[in-house]
Amino acid sequence: MAHGKNLQAGPQKNETAKTAELDETIVETLSGDLAAVLDETARLPGMDDGAFNEYREVCSRIPEQIRSGRIRIAVVGAVKSGKSTFVNALLKKEVVKRGAGVITAVTTRIRKGSKNRARVRFRSWDEINSQLEELLKLFPEELSQNQKESPAEYTPGDPHSQEHRLFDLRRRQDRARLKQVYASLRSGMNLPELKVRPEPVVFRHALNGFEACRDLAGADETCHVFETTEFDRHKDFSGDPDKAFYIKDICLERFGKTLDAGLEIADCQGADSTDPTQLSQVMEYLEKSSLIIYCISSRTGIRQADISLIHRIRRLGVSGQVMFVLNCDLGEHESLDDLHRLEKTVAEDLGCLVPSPFVYTFSALYHLFSSMKSALKAKDKARLAFWEKEKKLVQYCEAQAETFMTRFSRTIEIDRNRILLASPLSRLEVICRKVETCSDEVLDLYSSDRVKESAAKERLAKMDETAARLETIVSNSLDGAVKGLKGKIRSDIRTWVKNDGRKTINQARTFIDSLDLEVGQY
Repeated sequence: MAHGKNLQAGPQKNETAKTAELDETIVETLSGDLAAVLDETARLPGMDDGAFNEYREVCSRIPEQIRSGRIRIAVVGAVKSGKSTFVNALLKKEVVKRGAGVITAVTTRIRKGSKNRARVRFRSWDEINSQLEELLKLFPEELSQNQKESPAEYTPGDPHSQEHRLFDLRRRQDRARLKQVYASLRSGMNLPELKVRPEPVVFRHALNGFEACRDLAGADETCHVFETTEFDRHKDFSGDPDKAFYIKDICLERFGKTLDAGLEIADCQGADSTDPTQLSQVMEYLEKSSLIIYCISSRTGIRQADISLIHRIRRLGVSGQVMFVLNCDLGEHESLDDLHRLEKTVAEDLGCLVPSPFVYTFSALYHLFSSMKSALKAKDKARLAFWEKEKKLVQYCEAQAETFMTRFSRTIEIDRNRILLASPLSRLEVICRKVETCSDEVLDLYSSDRVKESAAKERLAKMDETAARLETIVSNSLDGAVKGLKGKIRSDIRTWVKNDGRKTINQARTFIDSLDLEVGQY
């Protein structure tokens, strides 16, 4: 920020380094031991509930995450909460794209580098086609209406020809098939439904971004690099959801003193995105983050999307590493008292979600403009000058920003080792609790203690009963929907017959009666 310190981590003392190395070894050992326990436990009848594979993957990733020594900072929040502006304010430069509408369409990581370099990594065609193929299976009716199963047309020697795959977006007939399914879904849904359902959104992005990305994606993951004067070309991909569908990852390397070599900051997509691929990217990065900065818009306060994402963060076990920022729009608040009232409401709402949250209130855009005065356009200079007239608001925001930066710098300098290990330890703790719960259930079920055995059987019976009830509800809902639809059709037919203003039926009967047929020849 304009009035804060650079994001530099101070030198570590030898004693601290020894302690850190010891702690890292312990955590790596713990992750290995837990993975071994998972393998042994999964062999027991009734223990492996399908989640153990995910737990093993978490344990396998932890050693590499620790050895990298990199502090990963995730900037998250709902759409239009000012995440990209906040990242730019931290870096004191327009590094990531910001503006009106949904801008960030793919998680963008920023590191220190020897030069300005953007690495845009594209998904493989196998990954792209697999996702679309799985989603198309959800709409067999649309497929049968628009295109019967028929052998695909292949061109011998054509690298785009994929005989082993039922669907390949590179084939003209498969793109036509996808367009037909999307058109069918659009015609069968009203606008709110279309925006909520993720599948049509994915189909639209895949179709709209195809021409721009068809030659950039490859059989394997490909990486395209933009350096020096072409650096800003990464914004063409990170800010376009159609092109972003084809992108696996964007990593920016920035030359300068703003970032320390051991830090990585990620500008994540909005938590309320309807694209499931984007949300999974956010959750994947959150899982390996050392620190989370959560942005909340002062225009809206806490939204449903915030509640959902904060619950997800808590389930990951990393809610203790979150710093909340109320991103203030200086043009939206008439006075400092008005801002304080909003602060109080946001703090109370957050208090229902996380224990003892502390919220820092300041304007990321104001601090970005303050640090770039000489490079601002005339329009932005005018906005900055207008805001500076609100002296009480500006002074309060400056003080809050300074407090935030002091805490932030202290965390990554002094508590570096603690936050590096806190996230892996939290993940291991969550896995241990889940395995322990599962173990207790199985042990009680096979216990020689009749009371425990009966209690375990009773719990399992209740779970079966709940599952059966849910299955019945779903079944009844579908049967009820079909029955209701048939009833509506019958009712419409009766109404039409009853209110046949044009006397269509009588006219048809008269016409039939008037026909003079010679039936002898038949």
